[in-house]
Amino acid sequence: MSGTYANLAVRAPIEEAVGVLDVAGVPGVVGPQAGEWCGVFVDADAYGLVGADRRNINTVALRLSDRTDSTVLLVSVFENAVLGYDLFHRGRAVGYYVSRPGHWTGEDLPAEGGAVDVLTEMCGVPDVDGHLGAALARDAFGDEVSRHRRLCELLGLPRYLVGAGRADVGAATDGYVALEPMPARRAPDTSRALRIVTLGLACFALFVWVQAFREGSWGTGVFAVVASGIAVLAGWLSFDLPKVRGRQ
Repeated sequence: MSGTYANLAVRAPIEEAVGVLDVAGVPGVVGPQAGEWCGVFVDADAYGLVGADRRNINTVALRLSDRTDSTVLLVSVFENAVLGYDLFHRGRAVGYYVSRPGHWTGEDLPAEGGAVDVLTEMCGVPDVDGHLGAALARDAFGDEVSRHRRLCELLGLPRYLVGAGRADVGAATDGYVALEPMPARRAPDTSRALRIVTLGLACFALFVWVQAFREGSWGTGVFAVVASGIAVLAGWLSFDLPKVRGRQ
């Protein structure tokens, strides 16, 4: 059991979670179904970034909630001293919580976030006798793994998520599924070819302009304007298309 870890609880069938993460190119392992939920443990680097395109784990959770049309609860525990969660529902961030926000600065601060009504609605469970609200109080537990265990009990989340990060689970464990990301298809980068074409068109337009001035011909001048416009358009495309791909 680890004192520092992060994992995701997904309120969807395991088949849906695996399919979404495979197509999105997210490496890791998906745990077995436990009621409405399954757990996800993603491979991340030392900076907490996931996959070849180095996405933040929050971005992965947000997209997963959107594609499964459901709720995703991302829980992270730091040195068994701070527990935080981010709650996503159908592609929107709808809640967050930090148990001890003053841990890093030595300040005596209350817990942040943790709207009980939102959490219970998204997870589909009532807060019986106020137990959930009590579990989110800053000093309710001496360690954060115990708090995570209690939250899993109250919300009906998979128990195997408690104290477990990616390094603690493997696909060889019964019921766990290794993610096999499909290579993302990317459009070929045509920007270099467009720049070469742009340079050629610019040279040609310059030549036509010189000829138009020498001949004093309106027809040649109009042709020079058209050639210049095409060169400008090609130049704009060569620099703008990579930016468009970067936003996709």
